[in-house]
Amino acid sequence: MTIKASKSLGEQVYQKIKNDIITGVHGAGEKLSLDHLAEKYQVSKTPIREALHALQHEGLVDIIPRVGYFVSQMTIKDVQDIFELRLIIESASAEMAARHITDEEVTYLENMHTSYVSGDIDSYWRYLKENREFH
Repeated sequence: MTIKASKSLGEQVYQKIKNDIITGVHGAGEKLSLDHLAEKYQVSKTPIREALHALQHEGLVDIIPRVGYFVSQMTIKDVQDIFELRLIIESASAEMAARHITDEEVTYLENMHTSYVSGDIDSYWRYLKENREFH
């Protein structure tokens, strides 16, 4: 998987690894090998380290000195906290959006189909993309 040249290399690698963690390519508690990631993204270890340190600040990666990098594990409490925070943020965002939305934007949202067919990976990815656009 080759990295494009528009963003800095560290930012691109950060986005790729973050996406892999969020989508489950790397599971909770999994050790992340610098060599494997550098080979996968065809970059040196330096942008990999930069990305992993940024992901540590987001709570997605744990760094254990002289041991390695690991995908963080979430607890039930972490998930509950995230959902409570999303409820607050999304409610306030919806209220603000409703005050400023145009007719064209309403039509666009009404035409989003966001359907998911169980077991169909393509419909799953479409659903995730449209869900992000909606929110």
